[in-house]
Amino acid sequence: MLSMTTYAVSSLALMNNCVLLVIYFCCPLKNVNAYRYFFMLAAIQDMTFSMTLILAVPRNVSQKFYFIFISTGWMNEKPYGYIPLLLISVSYFTSLLLVTNGFIYRYLQVCKTHLFNIYSTLKNKAIGVVINLVLVASHVFVVYVCFWPNEQFAHLVHQDNVTNFDVLGSTFLGFSTKYRSNWTNETLVLSNLMILLLMEYIHFFCARKIAICIRKSALSNRSQTLQRQMFILLLVQAVCPVIFLHIPTAASLLCLFAGFSTTSTAIYAIGVLMALYPFFNPLIVVIFVRDYRNFVLINLRLRADPQQTNTSITPHKRLFFSTRE
Repeated sequence: MLSMTTYAVSSLALMNNCVLLVIYFCCPLKNVNAYRYFFMLAAIQDMTFSMTLILAVPRNVSQKFYFIFISTGWMNEKPYGYIPLLLISVSYFTSLLLVTNGFIYRYLQVCKTHLFNIYSTLKNKAIGVVINLVLVASHVFVVYVCFWPNEQFAHLVHQDNVTNFDVLGSTFLGFSTKYRSNWTNETLVLSNLMILLLMEYIHFFCARKIAICIRKSALSNRSQTLQRQMFILLLVQAVCPVIFLHIPTAASLLCLFAGFSTTSTAIYAIGVLMALYPFFNPLIVVIFVRDYRNFVLINLRLRADPQQTNTSITPHKRLFFSTRE
């Protein structure tokens, strides 16, 4: 049941993100042109996430001694089954990282204009890219060292049949309180968790400062409205991965330490929420970005094109004045 739901929702998510990319190239933004690159990166990430969900159909499972992220889809056999699982894990991380970059960008643009001009140089942009790549690489390293199963962990999972699906031969990543729980692994996991918490703090700090700057700014009403719309969009983009990805996975992980086992209903619900994340992301962008929203409405014939309206009215005005003369 989860497989069919994942295939259906992920296919729709792919279509939504393809449409967003088409809009991105066909409708250049007038007022937030530089920020639009974040939309392109988010669409590429969401498309990658959806394709890996189709290939892996991952499930979060917590039992007495372990938490696993197991592949149950087409690409679930070793060694290639680890590829989509690793990409999904990276997407979990980059879903926050992209939003963090967006908050920092908007904070500098709205609140620290002098710093924004300094950091907009090619050299500083390259430094920012390197920092992001280092953070992603560190996350991959933590996953490989701490969540890659060894033989003892794999044997523990394989002999457990309470998950209601065949785990023999399927690839999985996970964490066990019985095996591989040592000081090094715990330190690496805590350091990765601290990075995630730091990004959440950056979201909160930047959001608070941006809200104050917009409220106290001397911009025109139209500019303030635009700034508020982009600010609300950023807040919604920050909330989405937390609701659809991080909270469900954290709840499943907490079951391990609380001594509970995840039920089939919980496994299904978490799988559906994961698939819904890349489905809603492009819709949120189109809804909150006025130029994109108008572009879609005009092409769906739900709104008149202002340019066509002006061209159709102009000849009548000329004819009217010529008859008076």
